[in-house]
Amino acid sequence: MMRLLGICLMCLSGLLQAQVLDAGKIVRDSFVVDSEGSYYLRDQQGGDDPFTTTEGVCDFGRLKEFSGRNLTVMNVSGERSLEVQVKAISDGGYKNAVLIQSFGDIAALRSSGKFGVLFYIQTIDPLGGSVEKISSWHRKGLRVFNIAYGRGHNPAKEDVLGYGSGDNGGLTRLGEKVVAELNRLKMVVDVAHANDETAMDVCRVSKAPVVATHANCHAVTPIDRNKSDQVLKAIAKTGGVIGVTSIGWMFETSSGKRDVNAFVKHIDHLRKVVGIDHIGLASDALLNGWPADSRHFACPELAAPDRWKTVASALAAKGYKTEDIQKILGLNWVRVFKAILPP
Repeated sequence: MMRLLGICLMCLSGLLQAQVLDAGKIVRDSFVVDSEGSYYLRDQQGGDDPFTTTEGVCDFGRLKEFSGRNLTVMNVSGERSLEVQVKAISDGGYKNAVLIQSFGDIAALRSSGKFGVLFYIQTIDPLGGSVEKISSWHRKGLRVFNIAYGRGHNPAKEDVLGYGSGDNGGLTRLGEKVVAELNRLKMVVDVAHANDETAMDVCRVSKAPVVATHANCHAVTPIDRNKSDQVLKAIAKTGGVIGVTSIGWMFETSSGKRDVNAFVKHIDHLRKVVGIDHIGLASDALLNGWPADSRHFACPELAAPDRWKTVASALAAKGYKTEDIQKILGLNWVRVFKAILPP
């Protein structure tokens, strides 16, 4: 009996190892999208940065091969920041990185081997009560736009579009005009930081899929910043995607756990509530994660540049199908970008 038990345990161990190995292949064969991640790198251990060339620039080709990522949605702080970052890409300050402005640019990434950057803004520069400036930002390369930020961000009264987590109120008249303008320009409308009322209003008025680039499930980790099931379902009904984020306090369990299993619980919940076609992944961090002394830090595995390989392994071990893991890793985002961005 003991011998039989030993054989069974060996078989189980081999099966689990095979699943992990399969997960690595799944990532290599996938198109991986990080729907909120800064591509600035720093070595948190004090050694040489493995992705920095001898010329002192980041080689995103190396980063892509190591991390499995093909594309990141990169936040800029305003119009000037957008101009600087676009110029850095065009001037070669970021080796093997390419600016994403259309779906064709995304489609070309697979054959080019380059790393795609899709620019995104969370806290808007002053609009002056009008939508006119958005066209200028679009021409300069902006493609993803967050409707409302969180508590403490106080734009001029004339520029309020909606309200963030922790605040009260829905989409304003200007907010409705902005959503219509974003739809017209084929830009992605994001409600990651919006409160429930604003997010529901955006989903009601938008003519294109609405996304939450980086947000988790309130039913699993009940904090203001996370989305209620009602909002999650509304986003999914538009055809949108929710990017589960690795910010530690956004998926922390009641017992204080911030490990990969706690992170995956949010994916499990989304699968149950909205289905596999509406789940993505988002770092909301440097591509090599938050340092261990940050309040945002979760665990070493989710701070590593190849964090999505670890998540893919955890999903494979739980029995998620290959095609479903690939959807979560990036194909769901690809579908949304194809539906929204110009061809």
